[in-house]
Amino acid sequence: MQFDLSEALSKKDDDTRVLDLSAVQNLTVFGRTLEKCDEDYFPAFNKLKEMSAAAIDFEITSLSPQGGGSLYLMLKFTEMIEAVLLSKRDFELAQSYLGLFLKTHADLITTHPKLLASLDALQNCQNEGWENLAEKFMYNLSVVNAVKAM
Repeated sequence: MQFDLSEALSKKDDDTRVLDLSAVQNLTVFGRTLEKCDEDYFPAFNKLKEMSAAAIDFEITSLSPQGGGSLYLMLKFTEMIEAVLLSKRDFELAQSYLGLFLKTHADLITTHPKLLASLDALQNCQNEGWENLAEKFMYNLSVVNAVKAM
């Protein structure tokens, strides 16, 4: 975490310095990366993949308003997980991040309708992913059985 106020300080006149409070946020590196993502969430997901288990726990805990994040960041996190599930890559990793997110923020999620709605969309995406995996497992199982029968 870095505390850099150089962007927040701006010269309004020649001798006055005004602090722009919107530029002073206590976001982690992952939080800032996630906040910048629009359609492509993979830079944020890849940054999370590079971290240790303890750092990932800290980052996911820091998404909530109590941890220095915001509800907006929590929504962006669910959108990131949805994008990863739709890409059909890193399915298990996305599942583990989602599990930690739900475990950590369950109380907060249940009190905010927007977060609940985003989880409904995420559940549909997750179900599709499991169905896709089940189809591939069944196909592979049938190929193995056919090879055994030869």
